[in-house]
Amino acid sequence: MVGLILIGFFTGFFTHRQMTINRIEKIADMTRGPGFNRQLLDKLEVTSDQRVLLEPIVQDYGKRLGALHRESRQHRKEVIDSLHAALKPHLTPEQTKRLNSFSKRFRGKPPKGWKAGPRYDQTLKRQRREKKDT
Repeated sequence: MVGLILIGFFTGFFTHRQMTINRIEKIADMTRGPGFNRQLLDKLEVTSDQRVLLEPIVQDYGKRLGALHRESRQHRKEVIDSLHAALKPHLTPEQTKRLNSFSKRFRGKPPKGWKAGPRYDQTLKRQRREKKDT
């Protein structure tokens, strides 16, 4: 009986985890032009004739939204750089290293191989533990 409960728990846990990862990736895909175009037209359930008419319009707006996203990322980087400049005079060298490590995820493009969601958070935690052990 306990085994059956454990199997149900782990099945539910991993199913929920995968569904969450898929949602995060779908949202991330919306920030890119082709993903935005595809998802919008699929959500509207357009006919093939409508798709021909609407695709150029949606592509134009997808490009605009992509540019806006890039500008937002650049502005976020500038604000974080300003925050660092304001904080650093009051921090110890060790705290400065922690601040830099914490802020990496907010600066520019994500690191190579970065995946949104729980897997990335778990990787960071593991790396921190390994670093403390050495």
